Amino acid sequence: MACSLRDLLERSCGGATVEADDLTVNLDPVLVGRAVGNLVRNASQAGAAHIHVVATTAGGVLTLRVRDDGRGFPPDILA
Repeated sequence: MACSLRDLLERSCGGATVEADDLTVNLDPVLVGRAVGNLVRNASQAGAAHIHVVATTAGGVLTLRVRDDGRGFPPDILA
């Protein structure tokens, strides 16, 4: 389904800074919005003060990155 990437991210990522061009993309807005929204919510619940969602395109490929300043996973869980 065609939708505005910037609008989708801004609706799904409450509290996060969104950096995305105003592109029309073909994707499932419900699934993508839920996935990115969950990442933002998880970061917030884990104590991140700043959450940044960045969308880039290159060669017809859309990349979404969610970065935050949270403490991350403890080393014993990563193993």
